[in-house]
Amino acid sequence: MEGHADVGRLIDHIGGRLPAGESAGVTRHLEECAGCAGEVAAWQAVSLGTRQAAMSLAPRPDALDALLGRAARAPRPGWGGLGHAAAVLAGQVPLVRRQIWAASAVMLALGAAIAVTRREQGGVALALAAPLVAALGMVLIYGREVDPGAELVAASVTPVRLVLIARLVLVAGFDLVLAVAASGLVAMTGGADGLWAVVSGWLGPFALLCSLSLLMAVWWGPGASALGALAVWSLDVLARASGTGVLSAWQAAALAHLWTTSAAMFAVAATLLAAALFFAPYRMRLA
Repeated sequence: MEGHADVGRLIDHIGGRLPAGESAGVTRHLEECAGCAGEVAAWQAVSLGTRQAAMSLAPRPDALDALLGRAARAPRPGWGGLGHAAAVLAGQVPLVRRQIWAASAVMLALGAAIAVTRREQGGVALALAAPLVAALGMVLIYGREVDPGAELVAASVTPVRLVLIARLVLVAGFDLVLAVAASGLVAMTGGADGLWAVVSGWLGPFALLCSLSLLMAVWWGPGASALGALAVWSLDVLARASGTGVLSAWQAAALAHLWTTSAAMFAVAATLLAAALFFAPYRMRLA
C-alpha cells in the first residue's frame, strides 16, 4: 500500500468492517506509516469517548420504566377531547395580541361613561360601542399579518379551526363580559328599563359583526375586514341619525328593523361564523 490509506478504509478497519485479507493489509501499512497510525489512534480515541458519553447519558432502566409507567397512567382527554380543547384555550391566552385586551377595555369603558351620563340615551351609546369593539377584536386573531405564529399554527397537529375557535372564545368572551358589565352599570344608574333592555340593544349586532368581521379577516385579511366592519357598523349610525335628515323615515325604519336583536340576526351570525371556520384552514394555506 503506497502513500497514506484512505480515511474511510481506516475507519472501517477500526470498526472491523473490512474483509480479513484487506484488514491484514491495513495492519501492515499501519506498522510502516506513522501518519496513518496516528490517524487511527485519533479515531479510536473519538470512538472510545463517544461510547463512554453514550453510557453516561443513557437512562437507568428503572428511570425509563418509571417514565413509561407514568405515560401509560396519564389521563387521556375525555368528553370528546374537551381536555385538549381546554389546553388549547389556555395556550392561546399569551398568543393573542395584548393590545386587544387594553383597547377593548378602554373603548367599552368610554362607552359606559357616556351611557351613564346620557341617562335616557345610555343604551344607545353601548349599542354603538359594543358591536364595534367586538368587530375590531376579530380582525386581530387570524392571519399572517397580525399573528406572528401563523406559520406554526398552520404546521401544527392542532387543527387551525380549533385554534381559531379558542381565540374567538377568548376575545369575544372578554368583550361580551365587559359589555354586560357596562350594561349592568347603565341599568343600575337608571339609564334604561332593566339590564335586558340595555343588552338587547347591542347583543344581536355584537354577534353579527363578530362573525362578519371574522369571515372577512379569513377571506380578505385584517385590513379589508376592519374597513368592512366599519362600513356595516356605519349603517347603525345612519339609522340612528334619522333626525338629522341624512336618511328618510322609511330608510331609517328599515335599518333599525334590521339592526335589532332577533332570531334572524343570530341565524345569520351563526351562518357567517360557520363559513369563517370552514374556510380558515384553506385560506391560511393559500395566504
